[in-house]
This record gives sequence, structure tokens and C-alpha cells, in this order.
Amino acid sequence: DVCSSDLLLLPGAASAMDLVGEDTDLFLTNPAISAEVPNVLIVLDNTSNWSASNQGWSSTEITGDSVCGPAGFTGTKQGDAELCAIYKTVATLTDAVNVGLMMINDQDNGGYVRFPMKSMTSTNRSALQAIAKSIDNTGITDPVFKTAANTAYERVMNDAFRYFNSFAT
Repeated sequence: DVCSSDLLLLPGAASAMDLVGEDTDLFLTNPAISAEVPNVLIVLDNTSNWSASNQGWSSTEITGDSVCGPAGFTGTKQGDAELCAIYKTVATLTDAVNVGLMMINDQDNGGYVRFPMKSMTSTNRSALQAIAKSIDNTGITDPVFKTAANTAYERVMNDAFRYFNSFAT
């Protein structure tokens, strides 16, 4: 039987506990337990706006970057900056995280996995960086990588959900 004095203590007890986690808690798991290694899927927005230069990237912001410049990145488009950011970030990762890359397909039918979810070992980091570099070198204005501006993002998010849950698309 719960008495009224017990009920009065519950709100005080609850306020003493931290009931809200931090955004970074996802990355504070134990990587020794494979089920706890975080899976990060980068969904690259390669709609037509990614080949626009209205964001004002200068030619030196990417080619003059200490990491992307020597790696051969060129261009002043939004997509060039996105690929440079992926390249640089992947270089800092360890096998304590799994990363994959999804892009929007050219038929507006959702997304496709360009790089499957893998542990970021040095081999896999290099492979993902090579993909980012090859997309940049092919050219973000190439129709192979550029999709319509009116892409239905819900289809891409549905494919990401299906990928994480091993459902067919």
C-alpha cells in the first residue's frame, strides 16, 4: 500500500536524477562489445543544389585546405565542400565506429548505399576516403551523381531506415 507521504517523496527523488542524456551518449558506448559500436550512416544530399556555387566557397577554401588540397580536391561548389568535410572527418575515425555512405539515386526512388556500413579500420577509412575523392574528381555536376532538386527526401529516409533494419528496398 502506498501512502501519501511516499508519493510526496517521489517528485523530489526524480528531480535528483539526471533523466536527460547528452547527444554524445551514442558515442560513449563500449567498442569492445560489437553490438555497442555506433553505426553512422552519412546521407549525402547530392540533389542539384550541391553543384551550386551560391554558398560562396572560394577556390582556396577547398584546394588550399591542409588535408583536402594535397588529396586533390578541387572546386568551389557546395558538394565539393561536403565531400572535403567527409574526407577530413573520416581520417579522424577509429574502429570504435561503423560508418556507411548513402546517396540519393538519379531516378528519385530513394537512396542507395555507396559505401556499406563498416568498421573504420585504416583500410576502410582509406576506401571511404577514396570514394569521396572519386566523386569529387568525377565532378559533382556529372549527371551520374546529381539528382533533381525536388527529390522526395522521405524516400531516402525510408531507405536508410530499411538499411539499418536489413529490410529489402
